[in-house]
Parts: sequence; C-alpha cells; structure tokens
Amino acid sequence: MTRKIAEQSFFFCPYCSAPILIKPGRPPKMCETCRHLQMTTRRDRKCLICDVIFTLGFHQRNHFCSVCRPVGLYLASLFDRINQRCIDRKINKYEYYGGRGIQNHLSLNDLVCLWRRDHAENLNRPSLDRKNSDGHYTVENCQFIELVENTKKRRSSGSRWDSPAKYPVIRRAKP
Repeated sequence: MTRKIAEQSFFFCPYCSAPILIKPGRPPKMCETCRHLQMTTRRDRKCLICDVIFTLGFHQRNHFCSVCRPVGLYLASLFDRINQRCIDRKINKYEYYGGRGIQNHLSLNDLVCLWRRDHAENLNRPSLDRKNSDGHYTVENCQFIELVENTKKRRSSGSRWDSPAKYPVIRRAKP
C-alpha cells in the first residue's frame, strides 16, 4: 500500500506497519524495522527454492532465481513427466503408472519441499523414488535418492532393464 504523506511517498510494511520512504526509481526491498523482505512491484517474485526475491525480466515467467534456475527447470520437467506418466494414455509408460491406477498428488511446491527435505543438492544424480512402488506420488511416499540406487530397485518382472542382451552396447569403430 502506497500513500502520499507530506508530498513524499511511503510504503507501509504489512508485517510491522512501519512507514518506509520510497526513493524515486528505487522501490524498497527490505523493511528497516522488522527486516522483512518486500515484494514491491508486479515483476518481483520469490524463488521457490532459496526464498530470495528477484525481479523478472521482460517476457519471463519463472518461479526460480538465476542461481536456482537449473534445479528449478529440472523439477518442473520432472513434474511434467510425472503428470504425463499418470494421465496421458498416449505415452508408452502410461501402462506402468496411470494404467495401474497410480496418481500424482504432488505439486511443484511439493517437489521443492522434497528437494529441500532430502538435501538432493548434495546427491550426484538425484532421482525421485516412490518408497512403495504401488502407491501414489505423495509427499509421504516419495524421496530423492541417487539414480544408481533407484535403478537397483526396479521391478524384475517385465522390466526392460533385466537383460542386457535386449539392449547391447554399441561400440564405435576405432579410427
């Protein structure tokens, strides 16, 4: 909320109601009284991973700051792949997920919470794992683990990873 008091513009902090003087051309980012970060323009966003406030560029739609953007894009694509497996009948993996009745009860914010909870930034190749492979995608049933450990947990019956003879290694000829 912006008000003009004695020919000056003030911004009132929504948490402590302290008046903050708005300098021309530079909106305040932090309340001096309670040290609460403020989102002052329409283009300001809070990063879902690190909670830093950043300003969006023109034509930019993002939920992550520039530092967290690679992780954020990975989580967004993971979220899209989970939804496709569970919903889209045209995807070839639908029979293993949505065809078995598995549903996605996760949101992008839930994936970010899982990422923080499991400290997935410390893993070499993080992979989302369902603890109960017959359960839905929920916060309680999912965890981030190493990709190597996750591939060891695959179902043995009918899995394409069972026999290496089905997918032999292709070696290049030496020059």
